[in-house]
Amino acid sequence: MGEIENDSASTPDSAFTWPMEERHANSRVDRFSGTLQYTSVHSEISHPTTYAFAHFVLESTQHQIMFVDLQGTPILLRHAGER
Repeated sequence: MGEIENDSASTPDSAFTWPMEERHANSRVDRFSGTLQYTSVHSEISHPTTYAFAHFVLESTQHQIMFVDLQGTPILLRHAGER
């Protein structure tokens, strides 16, 4: 995973970090958060759990850290030693 940091001269006290991940072989992407234009309404437990986590981080850091545009690709988790 790489990061791109941007320290704008117009806002010297703020820095943005954009974590990037290489493209996965799986082309399906689940979008957990959206915008007013591209809303995300899902009933799977992963979506409200992700919303709750993002809101928890925002509140527990006193609005210093905000997660936006949350998305991911499905993976299959296995127990150690299982094939």
